[in-house]
Amino acid sequence: MKLFSTIASLMLLSYMAFAADIYALVADGIKKSDVKIFSEYFAPNLKVVIEDRSDIYSKTQAEVMVKNFLAKYPARNFSFDKTNQPSANGESGLGTLTSASGEKFRVLLVSKQQLIQEIRFEQID
Repeated sequence: MKLFSTIASLMLLSYMAFAADIYALVADGIKKSDVKIFSEYFAPNLKVVIEDRSDIYSKTQAEVMVKNFLAKYPARNFSFDKTNQPSANGESGLGTLTSASGEKFRVLLVSKQQLIQEIRFEQID
């Protein structure tokens, strides 16, 4: 029983470390306009919402879409306002991106089972 408890505790700590790290990786990637920093954590198929486009894309398609978005709107500033928020689909983080030209975007990241299931970039008026 003690062994089971120890293994369960280690798994929980590992998951919590991942959750903290994934937000740091995404923030770093957005700040550097480099999707490669975090795209390895994309689920095989994930929901991508960029401005008025929304669909389920393959990992490769999602990487191209996010790469193009970050090239169009390189970051002046980005940070997550909230992280590790429970959601119906897993854990989520909510942040704000200010582009080099001043546009602002709300960024939502949803992860489950250590994979990014959804990423959204929605312009703030």
